[in-house]
Amino acid sequence: MKRVLTVSLLATALLGSVAHASDADRQESAEKRLRGCIAAGASTAPKASLANAIQHVRAFCGPQIGDVAEIRVSEATEGLSGEEAEEARVRTIRELNNEIAYAVANFTGLIP
Repeated sequence: MKRVLTVSLLATALLGSVAHASDADRQESAEKRLRGCIAAGASTAPKASLANAIQHVRAFCGPQIGDVAEIRVSEATEGLSGEEAEEARVRTIRELNNEIAYAVANFTGLIP
């Protein structure tokens, strides 16, 4: 019984520190997952046109795009309100969309 309790407490302590570390690295982790997803999605994307490839990758990587967008918008709008916050949100999403399109173009070789 003591052994199970000791192992349980040790696991809780280790997992607690891992969870804390992952909170600090949340953005880096989300960005890495998105880059990996874009690479994987681009490898299976239709090569007919860049627009089709981008659409395919965006559908394939929707959750990862959402995670990165949420983090970036949160950082960009921190301390802002009203119209300033909305402008920062729109600008941040536009920049992310451009990065995704550029990455898909590079990975697929469908550079316009």
